[in-house]
Amino acid sequence: MPSVELRQITRNTAVDALLSRIDTGISVGDMYAQLDQGGELYGLFVGDHLVSVMIVHVLAGSHEMWVTHAAGFMPGIDLTHVLAHGLDALAHKKGCGSVAFMTKRQGLIRKIQRHGYKAHETVMRKAVPCQAQ
Repeated sequence: MPSVELRQITRNTAVDALLSRIDTGISVGDMYAQLDQGGELYGLFVGDHLVSVMIVHVLAGSHEMWVTHAAGFMPGIDLTHVLAHGLDALAHKKGCGSVAFMTKRQGLIRKIQRHGYKAHETVMRKAVPCQAQ
């Protein structure tokens, strides 16, 4: 297997293409706006190929690293397994004692639990009609 590396990156068209795969309901531009609020952009490389991107935050005074957006794709590579190890190393490098993210994807939840992640809280949501102001 080629080398695997998680490193800080800057915006480019390959990054934009991966971020546009994220189903969050916000634009790639809005995701990049998070970088102005302390977020950092990281890429996962397998050999020379960018296969995943993510935006991470470490809040001031916190020892927890949050992954707020992530997307990737590479056939034949278990990205959950590779990212779990990469995130552990990045959190350690940043002096964080934990890594957190939110997801509604049941398959990801099952896979990431194999790497020591546990469900921590549940978000309940209900849409209600509102009147425009």
